[in-house]
Amino acid sequence: MPKNIPGFSSSCVVRFKKIEDNARIIEIMAFVNDDNLYFDAEKHLNLAILELLEKEEIDFLHVKLETSPEKYKQSILGSNN
Repeated sequence: MPKNIPGFSSSCVVRFKKIEDNARIIEIMAFVNDDNLYFDAEKHLNLAILELLEKEEIDFLHVKLETSPEKYKQSILGSNN
């Protein structure tokens, strides 16, 4: 992906770094060949990653909520006493 973004050199490193909870941490190291393009290249890389996540339908803002109505009722009744 970085190879197709203006400002990055053709060499880059992508590696699987670790698993943290249910997330897979991937490290991308890309090198710029023009310091003046650093911030633009970084911005375009971040956008490309977000587009890839969307295209692959990877949820990156997943929240799982678990509820227990019985425990909630008990806690409400207990606090009113």
